[in-house]
Amino acid sequence: MRSLFLLKFISVLIFTASVFGQSNNSYSFGVRMGVSDNNYGKNFSHFETDYNLASPNPIYLYKNIFFSFGLNANTGIMESGDKIGFILSAGPQISFNLSNYKTNISLSTMPTYVTREMYKDFSIGGRFHFLSRIGILYRISEEMGIEYSFEHISNGGIVKPNPGVNFHMAGLRFYFTR
Repeated sequence: MRSLFLLKFISVLIFTASVFGQSNNSYSFGVRMGVSDNNYGKNFSHFETDYNLASPNPIYLYKNIFFSFGLNANTGIMESGDKIGFILSAGPQISFNLSNYKTNISLSTMPTYVTREMYKDFSIGGRFHFLSRIGILYRISEEMGIEYSFEHISNGGIVKPNPGVNFHMAGLRFYFTR
């Protein structure tokens, strides 16, 4: 049943991403999944999709090396055992592009809302968090790339406890430009 829910969730978001891609700006849509690094003996899985609106004017540092700013919006689920929480976050992203758009390193930190605080006997420390991500992407075509990212979800010490959860994520990114 969980697999069917996940398939429906991703299908709706892919359709939404294709609608977003019908403008004059440059958008990308990513689908990622990953696992926690076994924080405190708890195993978490994380599935997410994100939309990114890139700035139209990158800042060139040297020939094919430039950086750009963008806005990110994420939706996803975080699960441990039979407990599932939904995640919603949005915020800025900075990207460093190398070698003719083929390789991209991105950094972001965003306010995040998680619908579930307790996963069995483990509290993630409230519902308001920050999601911080560092990722690397290799663009295999103009329309698609593969990516790896390390993510940390934490409440930043606003509420006790503040265990934080780390994820290793792998995914695909799709680009829409007009």
